[in-house]
Order: sequence, then C-alpha cells, then structure tokens
Amino acid sequence: FMASNSVGQVSCTATLRLEEGVIPETIEREVKAAPVLRRRIQSQEVAVGHAAKFTCEIEVAPSVRFQWFKAGREIYQSDKYSIQTTNYLSTLEVLKSQVVDCGEYSCKASNQYGSVSSTATLSVTEAFSPSFITRPESADSFVGKNVKFQGTVSGTPVIEAVWQKDGFTISSTGNYRISAVNNKHILEISNITIEDKGVYSCKASNKFGADICQAELRVIDKPHFIKELTSVHSAINKTIRLEGQVDEDRKVSVVWMKDGQKIIPGKDYKIYFEDKVASLEIPVAKLKDSGNYVCTASNDSGSSSCSASVTVREPPSFVKK
Repeated sequence: FMASNSVGQVSCTATLRLEEGVIPETIEREVKAAPVLRRRIQSQEVAVGHAAKFTCEIEVAPSVRFQWFKAGREIYQSDKYSIQTTNYLSTLEVLKSQVVDCGEYSCKASNQYGSVSSTATLSVTEAFSPSFITRPESADSFVGKNVKFQGTVSGTPVIEAVWQKDGFTISSTGNYRISAVNNKHILEISNITIEDKGVYSCKASNKFGADICQAELRVIDKPHFIKELTSVHSAINKTIRLEGQVDEDRKVSVVWMKDGQKIIPGKDYKIYFEDKVASLEIPVAKLKDSGNYVCTASNDSGSSSCSASVTVREPPSFVKK
C-alpha cells in the first residue's frame, strides 16, 4: 500500500502465511517524508555589539541536514557565527553583531525527499542598552522619616524602569512614590516603618537590553529596654550600680534622672553607655542618694524609659543604756 502528497510518500507491505492453523503476520513500514517547518526563523533587531539568535524547527523527518545562509551564501561555525543543531532544530547566533551583519538570513532543511527554507532579516542599529551612570546608595533612616533612592540611566529610548523590594515589584501606592524625570528614576518612601527595611532595586530596560541597580534601606527603630533597672538597698558608703540594657544603640543618647532632676556626671555619679548597656554608678553612697532613678534612652525614632528606687541606710549601731 502506498500513499503520497506534495511533501512525500509512505508505503507499507504485509506478507501472510498460513502454517498449521497459525497465522504469523509480518509488516514492514518505511517513512519517506521531506522536512516540514514547525517554527520559522523570526526577524531580529539588535544593538551594535549584541548577539542575534535565529531558531529553525521542523517536524519529524528522516536524515535531515540544516544549512544557514546570509544573502544566499552559506555560512559556517566561526568566531562570528555559532551554529547548534539537533535532530529537528537548529540555531544560528550572530555574535557581537555589527552594522555589516545586517541583511537576510535563511535556514534550509533538506533530505533525500525534499527541502524547505525560512528567511528573516537582521537589523543592527547604533543603539545602546540601558546603563546606570549613577546608582542609589544604601541608607540608614529612623522610623517616621523619609528617604529617597535615585538612579540616573543612559541608553536608547524607550527605557522602562521597574522598582522592586526584596524581589517583589512595587508601585506608587501607600508610602511609596515612584517618578521619572528625564533620565532620572526616583523612589521616595515616606513615614518609614520597620516593615520598610529591605533591599530595593531598579531595573531599566529597552529592547536592546537591561541594567539593574540596588540599595539597602536599614531602618533604625527607637531603643527598647530588654533588661530594666533593678531597685537597690544599700548601706552608706557602699558602691551602687544601676544597669539597663537596650536593643538598639545606633545614634542613641542616654539621660539619667533622680527624683525628676537630671543627673550630671561628676565625682558623685559616673555614667556609662557601652555595648547597649546603660549604667549609673554611685561610688560612695550617701543618705541623700536615696530616691527614684529613671533611665531614658532615645534617638530620632523615639525613646524608652525604665526606673528603679535606691534606698541608702546607715548601718545599725549599738546604743548604750
């Protein structure tokens, strides 16, 4: 049996033999088909210095040979061209395209039963992919403040810019404001909260390529006491030390108060703030040092306080009767 059309033919034969009630059947089948395009090559427009890639794909066919041509002349693997071919797919990559590489490119797939071709155009323009010439800088900012990230980009229009936070696209909603003035792309964040900390990136792209820049926003919260002061009972002339620990020490200042009056460091009081620990030392306790002590740690994001009482007593003495 044989069937055929414009692109090829297929045939099969069968032999039937009868032997003592058993009917063996032998079938021979041979596929004879010329290549048929599944995917044509597409025209490309790239910037000078960029690669252009053409892909040609055919339906299943036997013993197919792929050939690539530029303006009718066959081209081969070289420093300028990269050609990769599998059974039914072939790609041509024009490496570091130049204006002289403009023209018609075609791919021909052929076997003993026929051939098929596809043609597309390569345009190489004096254009440039985006490139950031100034990039936003990472910043430390306090809760409630505003911050601005700005990048300046060069390249051939039209350039589109997309801002992301920790890999997720953001837009001009909530406390974000995104704008572009000429070649400057700006992200403004107002009334910052702790949730705004993270890595912000801007991706600028056109049809010739893309560039990306990023900066980190570190948000400084107000200090919180994770270890508060402990009240003290002491005998006279002993050394007293009050200590409190906070969770934040960036740009933090510490103030001590006794009974509502600010304590000034001197021979009667020593004040320290190291490794997030705020300390007040009374070298030689006196009766007048009894009272309520308040430690306040603050920065531009706010403040926290804790308090403790100090009681100084004279040691017991014997009274002669």
